[in-house]
Amino acid sequence: IAKLNTQIVAAEANGAEAGALRDQRSVALNQLAQDLDIHYFEADDGTLTIATAGGTNLVTAGSAQTLDAVSTGPLGLFRIKAGSYDITDSLQSGKLGGLLEVRDKLIPAYQTQLDTLAERVISHVNAPQTAGTDLQSPTTSPTLNLFNPVATTAGAAAAFSVNSTVDADPRYIAAGKSGAPGD
Repeated sequence: IAKLNTQIVAAEANGAEAGALRDQRSVALNQLAQDLDIHYFEADDGTLTIATAGGTNLVTAGSAQTLDAVSTGPLGLFRIKAGSYDITDSLQSGKLGGLLEVRDKLIPAYQTQLDTLAERVISHVNAPQTAGTDLQSPTTSPTLNLFNPVATTAGAAAAFSVNSTVDADPRYIAAGKSGAPGD
């Protein structure tokens, strides 16, 4: 867009028609607007000035900020930079805004729900398991948990695992109540 701004100004200064260049610039502007939320205006000289909705200039006449995705932090999540300015938190719409919404809000909410589900499965299965009777002779007292307990709900889905002793020998599954034959 910055290059087209320069070409439009040069063409029109010489009295030439710059309609084709303006059309190319409109196409580029529409593509940029699909990716992120922008504001723009056309100056008297025919150049476009483009800024993010958060106010960071992207294009001013013939100069432009480069947009980069930079990996940061221990999780390697990407931040969006316009030149040296981090614009990640100001992106609210467009493809990038939508992707950030999914990454920063929807996925963490789903992760919390999944952790809650995992913690409830673990506790609701282990409670009757530890109150029952297994097929070991003599019966294991107390019976073993079927799932390894978790300390907190956060991270429960990632920690969800079957007790290795029970996994190795299904006779540790406490499916009986009294231990009597046929129970």
